[in-house]
Amino acid sequence: MLPQGLTAVCGCVSGDVGSTALMVACESGHVEGVAWLLQQGARMDARDRQGRTAIVRAIRVSGR
Repeated sequence: MLPQGLTAVCGCVSGDVGSTALMVACESGHVEGVAWLLQQGARMDARDRQGRTAIVRAIRVSGR
Protein backbone atom coordinates (compact mmCIF):
# COMPACT_ATOMS: atom_id res chain seq x y z
CA MET A 1 0.00 0.00 0.00
CA LEU A 2 1.26 3.47 -0.89
CA PRO A 3 1.96 5.94 1.92
CA GLN A 4 -0.74 8.53 2.44
CA GLY A 5 -0.49 11.29 -0.14
CA LEU A 6 1.82 9.38 -2.47
CA THR A 7 -1.05 8.31 -4.71
CA ALA A 8 -1.72 11.96 -5.55
CA VAL A 9 1.98 12.54 -6.20
CA CYS A 10 2.18 9.52 -8.50
CA GLY A 11 -0.86 10.75 -10.38
CA CYS A 12 1.16 13.80 -11.41
CA VAL A 13 3.77 11.78 -13.29
CA SER A 14 3.85 13.11 -16.79
CA GLY A 15 5.21 11.23 -19.76
CA ASP A 16 6.25 14.44 -21.51
CA VAL A 17 9.55 14.82 -19.64
CA GLY A 18 10.08 11.21 -18.56
CA SER A 19 9.40 11.76 -14.86
CA THR A 20 9.44 8.84 -12.48
CA ALA A 21 7.37 8.67 -9.30
CA LEU A 22 10.59 9.17 -7.33
CA MET A 23 11.37 12.36 -9.22
CA VAL A 24 7.92 13.78 -8.60
CA ALA A 25 7.98 12.79 -4.92
CA CYS A 26 11.39 14.46 -4.50
CA GLU A 27 10.23 17.65 -6.20
CA SER A 28 7.09 17.82 -4.10
CA GLY A 29 8.92 17.27 -0.81
CA HIS A 30 7.08 14.03 -0.02
CA VAL A 31 9.79 12.60 2.27
CA GLU A 32 7.78 9.55 3.37
CA GLY A 33 6.97 8.76 -0.23
CA VAL A 34 10.61 9.10 -1.30
CA ALA A 35 11.67 6.72 1.48
CA TRP A 36 8.97 4.22 0.54
CA LEU A 37 9.82 4.32 -3.16
CA LEU A 38 13.51 3.75 -2.38
CA GLN A 39 12.63 0.82 -0.11
CA GLN A 40 10.61 -0.63 -2.99
CA GLY A 41 13.62 -0.42 -5.29
CA ALA A 42 13.06 2.85 -7.15
CA ARG A 43 16.12 3.68 -9.22
CA MET A 44 17.94 6.78 -8.01
CA ASP A 45 20.00 6.88 -11.19
CA ALA A 46 17.03 7.05 -13.58
CA ARG A 47 17.13 10.17 -15.74
CA ASP A 48 14.36 12.20 -17.31
CA ARG A 49 14.51 13.29 -20.94
CA GLN A 50 16.62 16.28 -19.94
CA GLY A 51 19.17 14.03 -18.22
CA ARG A 52 18.22 14.97 -14.66
CA THR A 53 18.01 12.48 -11.80
CA ALA A 54 15.58 12.69 -8.87
CA ILE A 55 18.32 14.19 -6.70
CA VAL A 56 19.15 16.88 -9.23
CA ARG A 57 15.47 17.75 -9.57
CA ALA A 58 15.06 17.93 -5.76
CA ILE A 59 18.08 20.22 -5.44
CA ARG A 60 16.74 22.44 -8.21
CA VAL A 61 13.40 23.02 -6.45
CA SER A 62 14.98 23.42 -3.01
CA GLY A 63 16.83 26.48 -4.25
CA ARG A 64 13.67 28.31 -5.27
